[in-house]
Amino acid sequence: MGFEPDGANDDATPRRRRVLLGLVTMRQRALFDRLSVYVCPDALGSHSFDALECCLRDGGAALLSDPKALTLTHIVCHPSEYDRFVALRNERFFAIVRPEWVFRSFLIQKLLPVDTFSANPARFFSSLAIAAGAIDKDPRKVIDGLIAHFGGQIVHDTSDTCGATHVLSVDGAKVDETAPSESHRTLFQMAHTDADTTRHLGAWRQWLEDRPTSLDFALPACLVAFLGKQAGLSERQHVNYSWIEECVKRKQRVLEQPFAHKQPKAGAKTKATVKSKTAIIQIEDLDLSLHANLYLNSRSSGAVFGEVALARKISPDQLSLMQDALAGAIILVAQHIPPSTKEVLSDVLKAAKAKVANVPLGDSYKEIVQKVVANASFVVCQYQSGCEYEEAIRQKKKTVSVYWVLSGLG
Repeated sequence: MGFEPDGANDDATPRRRRVLLGLVTMRQRALFDRLSVYVCPDALGSHSFDALECCLRDGGAALLSDPKALTLTHIVCHPSEYDRFVALRNERFFAIVRPEWVFRSFLIQKLLPVDTFSANPARFFSSLAIAAGAIDKDPRKVIDGLIAHFGGQIVHDTSDTCGATHVLSVDGAKVDETAPSESHRTLFQMAHTDADTTRHLGAWRQWLEDRPTSLDFALPACLVAFLGKQAGLSERQHVNYSWIEECVKRKQRVLEQPFAHKQPKAGAKTKATVKSKTAIIQIEDLDLSLHANLYLNSRSSGAVFGEVALARKISPDQLSLMQDALAGAIILVAQHIPPSTKEVLSDVLKAAKAKVANVPLGDSYKEIVQKVVANASFVVCQYQSGCEYEEAIRQKKKTVSVYWVLSGLG
C-alpha cells in the first residue's frame, strides 16, 4: 500500500530503472534493527506518537510495551516525562532520548549519537546543533562550554553551518548575504492539514502490518514535511548571543523570535520541485548529509566533555601508580554506566593491568553479579543504585565512582 503517482509501478519509470541498475540507494530497513525501544505516549501528540512508531518499525526496531523489559535499549519520551524513567535507568543503562533523535535519524538515514538528544529537561539545548559564528577564542570557549553543558551539539566547522539548527551572531555584525537556499527546508515547510497527516500515517501503519518484502512505503510530500518539522529541520534560527544568556538564566529554552538576528538573503532561489502534497518523496534521495556531517566532524575534532575528558588527563606517573594499585585486581563495571564511558573505563583499567568484568543482562544476571562481586576488588558505579551497587553493599565490597578511575584513582 502506498501513494505512488501514475506509472510508478511501471518497470519503465526512470527511478525504477535506476533501482534495478543499482544506481539508487534504497531506504535502510536495518537503520534501527539493533534497537529495542519503548515510546512513551504521555505528553506526545497522537500524530507524533504514531509517526515515531512508524519510523522505528520502518527502520527495523523492536517496539516494546514495557519499559522494564530486559532487552530495552532506548526510551523515547517528551522531556516532561524524563524523571519517571531515571530510577530505572540508574539500575542499568539505556538511552532516554527526545523524539527528534528518531525523526532526524530516519530522515538523514544515519543513526545519530544519542548524547546530544537527551530527554533530560535540564539539558535544554538538547537536539539543537548550534554554530557560534566568528568570535574571539576566549568568548567562544565560554559559549561552547555552555552549549555542551546544557546538552547541545557544537558546530565546530564553519563548513557545517548550513546543517546547524541555530546560528549565533554578534549584534550589529554582518551576515552572509549569499547563504545557499536549501530545497529540503522548502519541502519541510509545506503546508498540510491534520487530516492529511492522519490519513497517511494510517496508511503507513497498515503497510507496516502487511510489510511487503521488496518495496519501501511511498512517503507523500506532506508526510515528509510533517517529519521534517518534528525533526526540527524545517528552519534554521539566526539569533544573537543574548539568546544563549537568556536560556542559561532561565534554565530552559526560550523563544528565539525576540533575539532574532537579521536573516541572510538566499542566493539562487531554489526551484520548487514539489507541488503536490501527495507527490512521492524518496527521503534517501534528499541531500541531508549537511545535518549528519556536523556530528561526524565534531567527533573527529577531538572535542570531549564530561567524565570521558578526565581520562585524557592521566599522566604517565598516575598510570604507574594505578598499575601498582590495580594490577591483577578484578574490577566490576556496573551496567548503568553509559557505553561510551564504559568503553573508556575499560581502556583505562586495562592499561592499569586490571581485569575488567562486565555482566551481561539475562535470566541469570543477578546470580552472576553475586558471584563476580564476591571475587571483585572494586565495583565501579556512576549512581548509588543498581544490582551491582546493591550487591557490593550487601557483601561489604568497596564501590568507587567513574571519576575515581578516570582521574587516576582520585
